[in-house]
Amino acid sequence: MNRLYIIGNGFDIYHGIRSKYVDFKEYLYHHDRELHDLVEQYIPVDGEWSDLESSLADVDVDAITEYASGYLVPYAADDWRDAYHHDYQYEIERIVEGLSSKLKSRFTEWVRQLYVPTRHTLTVCPLNISPTEKFMTFNYTSTLSDIYGVPRAKILHIHGEAKTGQDLVLGHAWRPSDKAATEYDSRYEFDQPDVRVMEGEEILNRYFTQTFKDTQKVISNNASFFCGLLGLHQIFVLGHSMSEVDFDYYREIVKAIDVHKVKWVVTFYDEDERERHMNTLNILEIPNCLTTLCEIKALQVGGRSFA
Repeated sequence: MNRLYIIGNGFDIYHGIRSKYVDFKEYLYHHDRELHDLVEQYIPVDGEWSDLESSLADVDVDAITEYASGYLVPYAADDWRDAYHHDYQYEIERIVEGLSSKLKSRFTEWVRQLYVPTRHTLTVCPLNISPTEKFMTFNYTSTLSDIYGVPRAKILHIHGEAKTGQDLVLGHAWRPSDKAATEYDSRYEFDQPDVRVMEGEEILNRYFTQTFKDTQKVISNNASFFCGLLGLHQIFVLGHSMSEVDFDYYREIVKAIDVHKVKWVVTFYDEDERERHMNTLNILEIPNCLTTLCEIKALQVGGRSFA
């Protein structure tokens, strides 16, 4: 049977890999406390950072500029120094670089040190997966190859693979033009526009570009993979949230297949996620009669058949 397996982080978590965002939070706390605190202060993440990627779009611009405004010394100040020309921009730059390039660098570093078990060291029942089918994984790990022996040629690491040193894709789905910082901030009442404030806003606008996940570019770069999905009979979505930040990929898959023939098996971890998956499948106009939702353990070797 011609199948596609779509793999998300829940797949790695099932196999005992400590790849939750809360694990990254803990790693950052011990290896880069300053960056950890920047995320906590300026990114509206929940307690476990489970929404870290999408929350990058909602950085608290007001809080950043309010903090940096402490470095906006009036030009007429008696103790004026040349450094005051740049201190405001420097503080914004420090925060922006931390929450963009440095965060991505630390994230890549964390992923590359994750322990991935082999088939022999696995502590859970393996899943009934055919290594000869097609795979698209949102994970950065080598789990499919290390545990299931899936040839690398069969796997599309849509956001990069840490083990091979590829550049990893991490970011939000909002286009920079939609999330740009507001134009010149009128809170700072100067007779003339303050060039320091305007330069600070340029730096903030650059943040949204640096943290934007350009899914259309990723799709374009992997056009041959999506074109090759014609003729699929079944799609398994294993441990993936099907969230808005990755929705374009699902639209591209649906464009390539016959939605009235392809069966979908989608796993969930709780009832809330089950409801969200059902809503997503309805938006994609997948017929209910062709969808099965279940927990990932239902796919264990020797378990239920989904042929």
